[in-house]
Amino acid sequence: MKAVRDHQIISGFCLEGPVDGLPGVTHCGDAWCSARHRLQSHTHLGFEFVYLTRGRASWTVRGEAVNQSMGDLLITYPREPHATGTGHGGDFQLLWVGLDLDRMGAPGRRISRRLARERHVLLTGCHEMEGALRGAFAQLAGNLPLKERVASDYLRTFLLLLEQRLALLHATSLPPPLAPYSSATERALQFMQRTLDRHASLREIVAATGGRSAARFGTRFKREVGVSPAQHHLRLRLDAARQALRAGEAPVTQLAMRYGFSSSQHFSAAFRAVFGTTPRAWRNGNGTRRGVPSSAGAAPAPARAAALNRVD
Repeated sequence: MKAVRDHQIISGFCLEGPVDGLPGVTHCGDAWCSARHRLQSHTHLGFEFVYLTRGRASWTVRGEAVNQSMGDLLITYPREPHATGTGHGGDFQLLWVGLDLDRMGAPGRRISRRLARERHVLLTGCHEMEGALRGAFAQLAGNLPLKERVASDYLRTFLLLLEQRLALLHATSLPPPLAPYSSATERALQFMQRTLDRHASLREIVAATGGRSAARFGTRFKREVGVSPAQHHLRLRLDAARQALRAGEAPVTQLAMRYGFSSSQHFSAAFRAVFGTTPRAWRNGNGTRRGVPSSAGAAPAPARAAALNRVD
């Protein structure tokens, strides 16, 4: 796994090449891209699945423009040329995984045959797939003893969700569309992204949404995202600091101040509670990497809840 950061990619990690113990995986990655991101036309030996977690992206596939929104899954086929388009309009975040479906058991072979017949390019509103893809990537990115086995389980779940989504395309009646978050929660998340340099109180966050009741908003936010507003905002700040550390942008103490922590000791304690390693070990490429990116919306383990609940 290598870190990627340049004028087009704000931060990201990618793995190019096969994974020991996972013969069906050809490559994968997780990136926050700038609006200037451009990818030249290229191909892969297997299928590539690109899931957009935030923003909008545009692609050129089979010579046609494809516009992707948050929650959509882009599918490219073996040896099929594809490239970025020109309609991003802003920063965007995505996850991608390359799979040789014929090497992934009966579900993989069924999906490969179905895709070959139906030639889908974009599946919209696939919000249920984000957790499976993020879980697989977090395992592959970490130095974990059972990462191949756990990543394999996540990928099997992704294939089942993909098979379910393909079946829904031919159903006579469809379930109602799943919106990822309410408008109030979306406004809160946008406010949190703008205030990564400090702790924001619940009152400030609620005011940014146009609401009045902090208790009511906190209950709704936790129901939709999985953690409290304070926990999620802290996680966003820690994620930003983690990416800056790996990119070598500044010493640990300066980054602690940049992301609103009262001291380097407080920053280190919060970082270790979430990611299972110290900021210096992460920056140097050592230690475990147990964190799941914040937009997965997963609740923290009970043992880490105290650190996430601290006022900072």
